[in-house]
Amino acid sequence: MIIQQRYSAALAGAKLSAIGSVGCADLALIEEEQLPELEVQDVQIIDGAIDGMLLNHTGRRLENINLRVTYEWRWRDECTPGAVSLAWSSRVDLPVKLVPGERYKFHFTVDHALPMRSDGWFFPAVSVMSYLDYPAAPTV
Repeated sequence: MIIQQRYSAALAGAKLSAIGSVGCADLALIEEEQLPELEVQDVQIIDGAIDGMLLNHTGRRLENINLRVTYEWRWRDECTPGAVSLAWSSRVDLPVKLVPGERYKFHFTVDHALPMRSDGWFFPAVSVMSYLDYPAAPTV
């Protein structure tokens, strides 16, 4: 049996951006380049938590999926940004097995309160960091 571990350092899944005022009320999904094998889709923020869907486009079983949830900080006045960025990133481990074509709904809750500030806003993004990849079981 061949087992492969796949890593993705800079592959974008889906990004969310604030439109208009600062806060989670006015967020819209921006589709970015999707991972061809393991797609992140239907990402949305609900009550400060991030929900989304993973879709296995491979012909292989995928396990031990690791997502990166990043909250970039965007300054309202980018010409004169503040001294310290509020950006942060977190790894989300999903102990799930996805067979070819299967979907999985994920949920991530921020473990600390995001500050509400008038000088900028958070720009959340979800991407796939790594997963284990197994050949699909042969059909008999």
